[in-house]
Amino acid sequence: MSERVYTLEELNQPRWKQLVSRTFDGAAARFVAASLALVGGALGVFVIQGHLHEERARAQVLAQQAAAVAQISEAERSMASLIDGLAMKTAREPWQGDFVAPGLRGDELLAQPGVYFRAVQTEVGSPQATRTAANLSVKDAVPLCLLQGTDVEEAGACLPGTACMGQRTERISNLRQLHQGLDVLSEEWTRDLQTASGMRLGALAGTLKDRLARATPEAQRIAASARYALLVLDEIPADLPEQMWGSRREVVQNYPHAVRLALFDARTGAPLAKIRRELDPSMAPVIGAAAWEGPARRQAYGCLLGLELRSAITRR
Repeated sequence: MSERVYTLEELNQPRWKQLVSRTFDGAAARFVAASLALVGGALGVFVIQGHLHEERARAQVLAQQAAAVAQISEAERSMASLIDGLAMKTAREPWQGDFVAPGLRGDELLAQPGVYFRAVQTEVGSPQATRTAANLSVKDAVPLCLLQGTDVEEAGACLPGTACMGQRTERISNLRQLHQGLDVLSEEWTRDLQTASGMRLGALAGTLKDRLARATPEAQRIAASARYALLVLDEIPADLPEQMWGSRREVVQNYPHAVRLALFDARTGAPLAKIRRELDPSMAPVIGAAAWEGPARRQAYGCLLGLELRSAITRR
């Protein structure tokens, strides 16, 4: 029995207050305090161990990233962001007229590897938006006809399900391939790794591991060999309908509109050639005796754009 003497004031308190006072009094209080201290200490040790484990994991991931960065030159690592900036600038600035760099040897340039990007003009308003647009950009008939000209490609060289890209366009790669392999080596990714915690840190570590295994070596190969960037930007038609169904790109490309095509040095960003052409896809081209419709029509006009650019840089 407790030897504590309770005052009349304490005895006049409500029963629940008396129980609380007795529970946290004397030996009971010391026991509860000791228990709480033990639990708190164990929790503190657990938190500290978790933090140390997380920091070790962070250090390992940062070391992996730094080792990969050291193997790729600055010019190669920054190529994707350089092309992004060129696309935003080409889309934003008023058109200054067609241009071909003096002394440009078009045939020699097109024989070299390059990088391709096509988007609607309004899709490249910011770096993040441009990266998103790059993920949607695929090789179409523009680079196909730019590279091969009027030469006929054998049907056997066309891969199933493609727009007859074939072997002749292997030397030009999509911009998204650079982003997939090089974004994980950027300073932005380093900052994310330095500040992320918990599940996000684990997700970033997993993504880095996957990219370094395949995407990064492929991106490095592309960046090391690319000599030009081909940018194709579809301007927004003035009479584009407010309500649209399907892909915005497909809708724009099926409306009469202007298209900007530009070639830049992939390493320095120096302009090599720029042309702008008015396109009216409502006038379906005729191949043989049949008019092309839908995707085939867009590919046909893409081919015309490629031939226009080829003519502009090789006819001199």
